[in-house]
Amino acid sequence: MSEIWNIKIQVLDSYKKCEVKSTMTLEELCPFILKIFKFDNDHLHEFYMGKRTSRPYGDNVIKFKSHQESEITLDHLFPNDEQLNLFLHFDFGDSWIFRVMKYKKDATYNSRAKYPRVVSSVGENPMQYPEYEDDVY
Repeated sequence: MSEIWNIKIQVLDSYKKCEVKSTMTLEELCPFILKIFKFDNDHLHEFYMGKRTSRPYGDNVIKFKSHQESEITLDHLFPNDEQLNLFLHFDFGDSWIFRVMKYKKDATYNSRAKYPRVVSSVGENPMQYPEYEDDVY
């Protein structure tokens, strides 16, 4: 049986504390993240690992190919010696960056719970498509 992990998923000033299976794949993680922040899954995305919340460019970034997402599980990424965080870069035009961090303490398995699940939330979800004023031009 896979372990249940506590993770924190953050975008801008909003974050969710979640419980997930350690065997969750990146392919499963992306739609979960978008769903809990009420984003439409209508753009391309990529996962990468890095130390900071910087953009997914530079020498200190490890990127994953989209065909690898069904094979890479969270327990292959955490813990890591470099203390890297996992990032989801969504919508390359608007460039949303979601940061995924694993807590040191694992969650307790609950046979009645459905995983993955959100256990707490801080801040309001950002609007994926903010309304723009008509007279901006």
